[in-house]
Amino acid sequence: MDTSNQPSAAGRPLPARPVLPDTAAARGRGPADTVDARWQSLALIWQWRREVHEIRRPGTP
Repeated sequence: MDTSNQPSAAGRPLPARPVLPDTAAARGRGPADTVDARWQSLALIWQWRREVHEIRRPGTP
């Protein structure tokens, strides 16, 4: 999958990759922070992928 910030076929630039939480630092703070950082990472990645998909293939599930 092309994940660069190059314009898509529709001419719109793809969104920049999200800045993910530092899971290594979260591990040092404890298990609750580790789980929270991981869930935040997943949510950010899912949102980014959905935005990329909407630009590349608008209107398709």
